[in-house]
Amino acid sequence: MLILLCLMVVVFVLVVFVFERNFRREQQRFAQRIQLMQESIVAHHLEYERQKIKLQLCDDFKDEFSKRRTTIGESIFALHVQMFEIINASKTD
Repeated sequence: MLILLCLMVVVFVLVVFVFERNFRREQQRFAQRIQLMQESIVAHHLEYERQKIKLQLCDDFKDEFSKRRTTIGESIFALHVQMFEIINASKTD
């Protein structure tokens, strides 16, 4: 009877040991998955920030381009007016 009790205790200890080992292994796997997920989130956030900066630069470029295009258009119009005035002045002379 004592031998049976000792055998049951040994089996119980082995079962607890196996469960504990599996539990720790699963904890390590979970921690690795969490770490990979965090790295992925950080990478996506950095990419989002880069894209946001690119969009801001693109918007700034569009605004600046629009202003300069308007200025150039006004300058070209003024040059055309001056050319017509010069042409009219040269025809009347």
